Amino acid sequence: MHSPLNAAAGLPTSKPSNGNNKRVFLVDRHPLVRTGMVYLLNLEPDLAVCGQTADVLAAMHTIEALRPHLVVLDLSLEDGSGFEVIEQIISRSPNTAVLVLSTHDEPHFEDRVLQAGAQEFVSKTEPTKKIIAALRCVLHGKAYLSPAAVQRVLGSFGSASVPACGSCRIDSLSNRELEIFAMTGRGLGTRRIADILHLSPKTIQAYHARIKDKLQLRDAHELLREAICWVEGVGCLSAARLH
Repeated sequence: MHSPLNAAAGLPTSKPSNGNNKRVFLVDRHPLVRTGMVYLLNLEPDLAVCGQTADVLAAMHTIEALRPHLVVLDLSLEDGSGFEVIEQIISRSPNTAVLVLSTHDEPHFEDRVLQAGAQEFVSKTEPTKKIIAALRCVLHGKAYLSPAAVQRVLGSFGSASVPACGSCRIDSLSNRELEIFAMTGRGLGTRRIADILHLSPKTIQAYHARIKDKLQLRDAHELLREAICWVEGVGCLSAARLH
């Protein structure tokens, strides 16, 4: 029989944790992703999923109570911000490491989550074995470099190229602005973004105005178009707007 805490956290019952297992907590808005991660991680002899949720508030209360060794976190949550979860983990459970597992495969997001205090950023497009390898690297205090990250590092040597203007402009966005830009690109409207981030629609509109100003976009239509292109990875800022 499970305790109320474990039941609320969605504690898997297939593999009880013992003193030798590294306890992992999952925060992801997709039930199928959580179910798959629970199954895969519990197959590993040294790992045990101690809880899982899609809810930000439930995550924070449960992580603080369970003190897992690692939280695997999705940035795109239905009722809050992944960046806020990272900040709360650092504050409430400082010995818990954070690995961000995200659909965003952009270096801007990777840089931001590392600056926020997460130990690692891995794209959900990586093969399962590499995701588990990254997870183990974090648990052992080592750095994991994805193939994309390796290419960026290697490309930085022997080249004095200047970043594209579009990249510079994206870098000018704050963490909150980048989040809202990404949510806009996923097709979320102003009111829905406001509900998720617990802000007023007017505040989101003000953020949209600042984003348009920083990215030199003319109107809401152009903002939506560029946000979708960026999220889909098919380019950011049309060449005509870079000059």
